[in-house]
Amino acid sequence: MAIAQKIEKLIAVSVMLLLFTITLTDCASGTDTDDNNAATGGLSFSVHESLAAKITGSESTARSADLSSFYMDISLHGDYEATKTIPVRAGATTTFTGLPIGSVVYAIVEAYATSGSERTVVYSGQSEDITLQEGTNSIVLNLQALHPVIENISDYITELNEAKLQAYEGLLQTGTIANNYQDLLGKVIYFKTSNGAYGAMSFTSVNSPSISFIWKLAGSSLRTKSSFQTGWGFDLDGSTTSDANKDFGLDNISGSCAFVAYNNAKFYIVN
Repeated sequence: MAIAQKIEKLIAVSVMLLLFTITLTDCASGTDTDDNNAATGGLSFSVHESLAAKITGSESTARSADLSSFYMDISLHGDYEATKTIPVRAGATTTFTGLPIGSVVYAIVEAYATSGSERTVVYSGQSEDITLQEGTNSIVLNLQALHPVIENISDYITELNEAKLQAYEGLLQTGTIANNYQDLLGKVIYFKTSNGAYGAMSFTSVNSPSISFIWKLAGSSLRTKSSFQTGWGFDLDGSTTSDANKDFGLDNISGSCAFVAYNNAKFYIVN
């Protein structure tokens, strides 16, 4: 059944997640790069393991030598303009050279996942202006998680693939996802099942004590579940109400029926 439910567009509502620094290396040798023999330096950027883990969703992935789907664009603006791209991998480094001491610059960073020709920005940040001085300088950026724009829920979920879902893995959570399941009506929820499969779901109706929802595993077709009862557990991989293998349940917690993740399954409410 086609679901033409519309929801308001999201204008990249963001949440600050972490900070990192970019350091201007001291030009101790007095290197000159312009006609006026002005002192210049280099601006180096290195991806710390914790930053890579936050973007890719796991420390083991962050250490991997093969992260071909995750990249970071670093752009300098102001008195000096240049852009470099590096993979999101712990220890990845790039350096901007020939920056005049005394110049005023700011940095813009975008971290994104790629799937074929598609590019999904998952984190971005911009620093304040900084005047570059001899010695060590730090540029602090607040990287923010960007929410995607969603218009038609069923079409949006159908078009999702594993690379797009994996890009948000760092935001997936276990435990109680929402204190009241009725608040989830019309929202899109990304998930990773207890068996490691990525997907997305949305509640299409809430008529206590039952709900209906649609869901899709990456690489599979869109599916529908009607008359799912509160108090049950659901296995998103097997399409069963099996408590032994359940990925989530609608459970009474402190007098409210909550949406709860089980068996190490993880969820993220997108909007």
